[in-house]
Amino acid sequence: MLRAALPPAARISAGYSPISIGTEADGSICTTASRAALYGMKPTVGTTPKDGVFVISATFDTVGAMAKYVEDLAILVGYVQENGAESNGSFPNYQDLLQKDWSGLRLGFVDPDKWQLPPGLVTPIEEVSAQIKSSYMVAMENIRNSGCCEVIYVVELVQPKENGIAAAMDAAGPSQVARAAFWSVCHLAAEPR
Repeated sequence: MLRAALPPAARISAGYSPISIGTEADGSICTTASRAALYGMKPTVGTTPKDGVFVISATFDTVGAMAKYVEDLAILVGYVQENGAESNGSFPNYQDLLQKDWSGLRLGFVDPDKWQLPPGLVTPIEEVSAQIKSSYMVAMENIRNSGCCEVIYVVELVQPKENGIAAAMDAAGPSQVARAAFWSVCHLAAEPR
């Protein structure tokens, strides 16, 4: 009974299952996997079938997976893409892409002070934030010092506040955004297929 009640990431981490498949619009797979010390992958939207999936956003939703080992993840995601209705054999064999070393790779890191969840979404705990930033910087330096690949710091990405998304969300307020999302889900669920 306990095993059935565990979320997928916990089941994999506990050893009850080697893999899990699910959907992701904005972090459901990758964020969960990263917090459970697993590998997660959100394939490009439109490259996996959505048969039987309750789609919240056609723009963001896709079927993905998480696994304890990157090889298992490569096999599972490849299988899902290969067996999709839109598959034309043009998807990469992820197993062939797995490298045994990092030579020739460029690994970019964003500024952890600039890229944080907005205060309206999460209440930061100063000690936890400091520990996360410290671990992030140590990991980056360890990779850089190993000489295994080129490390690029700081990678500049467009902030939501720079492209108008944050302003729209701020103007609506968190409760309005939540209400709009809830309305969209209910509206989509009521539409005949």
